[in-house]
Amino acid sequence: MIDEDYYLIKNCIIAENRKARPSINERSDSCPFCPGHESDIEQVHLEVKQENDFLVKIVNNKYPICSYNQGLYGVHDVVIDTSRHLECPKDFTTPHWHILLDAMQTRWRQIAQDPKIGFIQIFKNYGKSAGASISHSHWQIVALSQIPYQMLHQYEHYNAYQDWAKKCYLCHKLQETKKEDVIFENDTWIAIAPTPSEFEHETWLVPKVHRKHYGDLQPQELESAGELLKILLSAYDKLKQNCEFNICFMSGGLHNSLDYHFHIKIIPRLTQWAGFELATHCYINTIHPKIHVRLMQSILRE
Repeated sequence: MIDEDYYLIKNCIIAENRKARPSINERSDSCPFCPGHESDIEQVHLEVKQENDFLVKIVNNKYPICSYNQGLYGVHDVVIDTSRHLECPKDFTTPHWHILLDAMQTRWRQIAQDPKIGFIQIFKNYGKSAGASISHSHWQIVALSQIPYQMLHQYEHYNAYQDWAKKCYLCHKLQETKKEDVIFENDTWIAIAPTPSEFEHETWLVPKVHRKHYGDLQPQELESAGELLKILLSAYDKLKQNCEFNICFMSGGLHNSLDYHFHIKIIPRLTQWAGFELATHCYINTIHPKIHVRLMQSILRE
């Protein structure tokens, strides 16, 4: 169920079943995502195989925050992005990244066909400090019948700027970004440090062509996004060995007129929120975004 407070602009999802989800770290013999443990999986939505192994498998989450049948209407999937228990995303090949992003987009489009679904969030928790309860690399897809307040608030403000300036905020921001403030770019994507940055060493990947949804990205954009993610995650590992992080796919709402510019956030979890952040949602960042850009540029030149 969703617990809401319209006047304080906040809501939360009550999912008591999540307390039962397993916590598995280095043990592959009990990992439900490893080959040989297929009986632990209730339903496979999509699978990409290579010979006798799988590259990507998208399954239902056994401990969902929402469902078609009860409480909050929605979909909660797990994307197992490798069959190898301790393989790190930075070590995925570029073709593997492309297959993964393509599979997640295919599932995104399947879910988006449901007229009751209004919002889809794809995210990755990598490492304990990033919220992962299972060390085997994976992503999650959460699709809800309603847009969370914070995102709806962001869409509304985004469109207020667009109504005033007659241009997309992120498109304009990319045009105004100086070359020395670009972390890395390729033909279709640009990696920048957002200003302000809520987290130390936060990076945004923004498509150069305006796309509202993840489902709108073209094959070449998916392929080059995979190349860029591999490059950046390898750089983060040099910045801090075994860096734990979140990746968040920021899409627009599905069935409303509010526009948005899709982008991908990479958020390394180097510090913890404390009382001030939790009370105010104003985050303290000890690394200036320009310093982050210079450090990443230096690493990528090595």
